[in-house]
Amino acid sequence: MQWLVHGLIPEGQTVLLLGSPHSGKSWILEQLAVCLSCESPLFGEDGFVTKQSSVILIDEDTPGDVLKSRLIRLCAALKKNPSQIAMSVKSMTGFHLESPAHIENLLSQISFLPKPVVVAIDSLHTVTKSWNENRTSDAQKITAVWNRIRLTGATLVIAHHASLKMEDYHDSFDFTGRGMGNTQLVAGSDGVIGCWAIPPEGSTQFLVRTKPRRTQLLVTKPFTVFLKEGVDWAALSILEEASKLPSENARRVFPLFKGENLKLTVQEVMEIIQKDLSETDVRETLHELEQNGCLVRGQEGKAHRYRYSLPPQLQQNNQLSVLNTYQEVLLGV
Repeated sequence: MQWLVHGLIPEGQTVLLLGSPHSGKSWILEQLAVCLSCESPLFGEDGFVTKQSSVILIDEDTPGDVLKSRLIRLCAALKKNPSQIAMSVKSMTGFHLESPAHIENLLSQISFLPKPVVVAIDSLHTVTKSWNENRTSDAQKITAVWNRIRLTGATLVIAHHASLKMEDYHDSFDFTGRGMGNTQLVAGSDGVIGCWAIPPEGSTQFLVRTKPRRTQLLVTKPFTVFLKEGVDWAALSILEEASKLPSENARRVFPLFKGENLKLTVQEVMEIIQKDLSETDVRETLHELEQNGCLVRGQEGKAHRYRYSLPPQLQQNNQLSVLNTYQEVLLGV
């Protein structure tokens, strides 16, 4: 296996980058394009090793002036001259996959570039003008074009809209079913990368998680990247590990306490939820919520009772301040 981004993007394959609007997928795709063009680590010095590549960035989503500014700022953070990196940028040119002329021109361009070649597209919806992504026959036409591009040896990385919300996230969540359009689109890819914006709204932290399909990816654990910006530079950097997120059971149990002055025992929680949670599951879940500052435990007689605990970071004026990621996700702020 040859890697363009070690453990994350295999050479010569198709990878979908799924995310809702403002989930960071355009920033991630743009930084990927820049880093591959100049063989810089993806997401900072502690990020992923990349392989020098010729990159064709096709962006029908971002206005040209905005895209140019972003690429210049991403290059500045890496101390690279934008005019000296191996990247061809097509911004709002009207490119679409249905056009035989557009595809022939793209294939011709790929053939003249030094290998390996990466074609990065933002986004799938904007390069499919008349084809209906929800129709199986059209989805098959889309993946047939992907395969034709791949026959040149090029790698495809395609941003695609999906309904990925942080409140739905849990470790066993198969996010690949949330992509727009027919399931043939995901089926036609070799790997999928999901992007979630971590609350609060407007945050510059994004959760990234992989899902292998025909190819086993080495990066199997979710991780968090955050966007740092200056006046004339911008960079996405990786955190050492993903921000702590609530488990699926915590999301089910916590609402029992929210907004009510209830004090519940383990047995009372089990009686209320009437779900397939064992006593051990409930105890572990309540402990998780307690450890993350969302519940507090007290003793009444011989029984331990749990009650809702306002996060300690709430200021006297009742404005939220410096909540940790776990609490933000659970509270939905």
